Amino acid sequence: MRETFLFIVRVTVVCAATAFGALLGWQGHGWDGALGFGLVGFGAGSAFVAFPGFWLDLLGSLCLDLLRFLWEVV
Repeated sequence: MRETFLFIVRVTVVCAATAFGALLGWQGHGWDGALGFGLVGFGAGSAFVAFPGFWLDLLGSLCLDLLRFLWEVV
């Protein structure tokens, strides 16, 4: 049951990243952009699924650095 759930989550993440990249590429550059950005989205989604802990730690540290920067500016 757990393996099925993880499989569904992983496929959903990769598909969502691919669709998001293709949508952005289509809006800005047409078919070529949709293909290129879709491939980039597929790669990014696959990397996130393969190493979720690394990407979540990276995102957390970037958000923390941004909050520290904003705190010093204000």
